[in-house]
Formats: sequence, structure tokens, C-alpha cells
Amino acid sequence: MTESYETERQYYVDLFNAGMPKEVTKRDWSLADFHRLRDQRLRALIAHAKSHSPWHGQRLSGVEPQDVTAETFHQLPTMTKDDVMAHWDDIACDRRLTLAVAERTLERAAAGEPSFALSAYHIVTTSGSSGRRGVFAWDAPGMVSGVLMARRAFKWAEQAAGRVPSPLRPAYVQSAFPGTLGTAVARCFAGPNAPGVYLWPWTPLPEMVQTLQQYQPTRLVGFPTLLHALALEALSGRLHIKPELIQCQTEPLRPDTRAVLEEAFGALVMNVYGSSESMNLAVGYPDDDALYLGEDNAVLEPVDERGRLVPPGARSDRLLLTNVINHVFPLIRYELNDEVIFLDPDTHPGKWPGRRIEVSGRHGDVFRYGDRVVLPYAFRSAIAPAGVAEYQVRQTLRGADIDVRPGRPTNLETIAERVREALRSAGVEEPIVAVQAVAAVPRLPGSGKLRWFVPLPAQ
Repeated sequence: MTESYETERQYYVDLFNAGMPKEVTKRDWSLADFHRLRDQRLRALIAHAKSHSPWHGQRLSGVEPQDVTAETFHQLPTMTKDDVMAHWDDIACDRRLTLAVAERTLERAAAGEPSFALSAYHIVTTSGSSGRRGVFAWDAPGMVSGVLMARRAFKWAEQAAGRVPSPLRPAYVQSAFPGTLGTAVARCFAGPNAPGVYLWPWTPLPEMVQTLQQYQPTRLVGFPTLLHALALEALSGRLHIKPELIQCQTEPLRPDTRAVLEEAFGALVMNVYGSSESMNLAVGYPDDDALYLGEDNAVLEPVDERGRLVPPGARSDRLLLTNVINHVFPLIRYELNDEVIFLDPDTHPGKWPGRRIEVSGRHGDVFRYGDRVVLPYAFRSAIAPAGVAEYQVRQTLRGADIDVRPGRPTNLETIAERVREALRSAGVEEPIVAVQAVAAVPRLPGSGKLRWFVPLPAQ
């Protein structure tokens, strides 16, 4: 492959088209079938990592890949983003691939060139919203497997709804920086005849409306908060588009946002959960707020603060990820800060047979007031019913300062009192809460993500 987007895109599209029929046949697989494939991929990953990664070779020196099972897997050591950035060169399984090469590739991407290293790998970066930026490499087969996981869910949802999709005309309302995984995927898999339009999070809303009105997308992809704002424009009569499918990603999709999107556009609304480290992990269907795990692409372990597995129905402190589809940069029991709840397995006709999960927040979003701990959902439950499109909660010594961008007429004092009550219920005495309406909530540079919760620095 040469380092041009056209060649790169066609290569990925060809790989995707070759894999899609095989993926569709998996619709009749059971959860046990998927776990057998996942475990085969896991053992192959561990063998590859031991042979090609000096760092993994040392930490897994006593592990025999063929002996790894669900029972013994939990004995393997964990790894963090700090480990990744400190040992990047020795984690990568291609010895030519170094952090310096990756950083130069990201610099080229910022200048409009491909985020493609050594004519073989995509380099992606995280926003640093958890406190430290991360850099990761993806190989082509891994990216294809990750994209297939979400595409099969979209296809089945369209079939269940009796819809025949129109030719793809995507509009991406998210970061357009090629170093983000979402943009890299969009550029590789949209195909040369449907490159789509990109709208940055900082694009003025009237300009977004005008661009979408002219382009008339059949699919909207992006941050739920931005799509919410566009839905309100549609409900007000200022935006006239008819997308058939809306793909929400990167930020949490709240039930009230889903309802507004469905009312405004009459489209299938799908929620995708993933990360730069994992690609797509789970997909939410139009009539279900839970997320369905792909099951064959990753091993996921919800654990408590001491690293012990938590049972279904309990909220985890974090999530351990083992990405079994990406061999160039192995992540084995890698710590994600996401707090998740694994629900009891459920089966729905026409849907993916994976386990269902809820993502309740991020470990780093926890507020601590002395010995009292307040989780993000306490704030969400107080703010979301008020029809707020975007918000940011900044912890103070005795409460919080909150910026909100209302989606409809909103009583700010009602929000403040609900938050005070939530804090009092958590044991915070006489909390002080200030809420103000703003035209826009600040977004993180580069990624354009919202930082919903800003705790005080650790003492």
C-alpha cells in the first residue's frame, strides 16, 4: 500500500467487503459460539505478543498460550495507559514501529496527510480526557473486525425495521482530526463514492444546518450532544433532512436525547460504545437503552477497586479490556476507566446474541468530599430530566458549579435544588450549587469531546 487516502481507503473497503458475508452468517451463533472464537483469538494474541513484543514477552514469560482459559486468564497481570506510554516501543510487535514514528505520523495527519505509519498501520490518539493522552497503533485486519461488529448490527436493525437503506451519504458531526479513531474509520470505510461531509464540534450551528441542508445525508454519525442540537433545529423547522440511521458514538447517549432524535428525524437511532483502544465493543438497538456486546472481539472484565470481578447487576470500578483482534499493539488486561454494569443475558429476535451492559460513567469522574463519594449518575439523574442538551459539572470544595446549554426552556434553580438534594443524599452537608446557562459548553481541544465532570485535583 502507498500512503495515499484513496489507495488506503480501497484496501480497507476490499477487506471489509470480503469479511461481511462471513460476519452475517454469525447471526445464528450462540453466545458460547462467540466465546469459542474469542478464546481462539485470545490464545493467538498471547502467543503473538510473547514472540514479537519484548514487554509482553517478559510479563507473560510464565504463560503458555494454549493453556489460557477463562479460569486462568484472570491471573495475568494488568496494564495501564501509563504502561503504554512508558513502554510503547517494546509493546509494539513490529520492531520498526516506535512512539517517535507514531508521533511523526500524527503530526503529518494534523497537516492533512494520512494517519498511516510504515504503509501498514493506523496511528490514533485519545483526547486525554482522563488526564493523560494515549497513542495506539492498529493493523488493518483488526480495524476491519472492529468495523464489521457495528455494521452487522446496523444491517440487522434495518432488516428488522423493514427498511431498505438508500445509497450511503454520511455526515460526521464530530472531530475531523485524522488521528482520532472515528475519523480514521470514516475515511477508510466510507468508500470513494461516499466520502461524506465533516462538521467539527466548533462549527457554528447555522453553518452546520446549511451544510446538512445542502448535502442531505442518509446517515448522521457523531456526538449525541451535537446531534441533539441539530434535532432541535429540525423540530423548529430550520433544518430539513431525512437521515435513515443515526449513529451516536464517543459520548453517552441519554434516553431523552434518543427520544428527541427519533421525534425530529424518524430515523433508526443506534448507540455505539467503544474506544481508541478497542474499536467498537457494543451496540445499542433503537428500542433498547442497553448495549449488546460483540463478544468475539474482546475479553471484558468488570472489576472493583481491588481488581476482583463484580457480578451481573453490580457497578464496576473499571473495566479490563483485552483486545483480541489487533496484533500490532497488544492490549492484554488493559485498564479502562469506564464504570459498567453487566446485565443478565437476554435474547431478542433479530438482535446480536451478546450480553447486555450499561455504561454508567468513568472512574475518573467520581467526586470526593472528604470521606463522601459522589458518582456521576447522581448528577445525571438530577440534570437530564430538565431538558439540558449539554452540561459540565465542576466540583467545588462544598458542591459544584454547573454550566448548562438548555435544549428547551429550563428552570435553573430547579436543577440546582435537584443537585443539592442528590449531594445531601450522598452525605454532603449543606452543599453549595450554582447553575448558569451558557451558549456553549467548552469542548476538549483536538477531539471536540465534552468533559462532563471535572473533579477537584487529588490532594
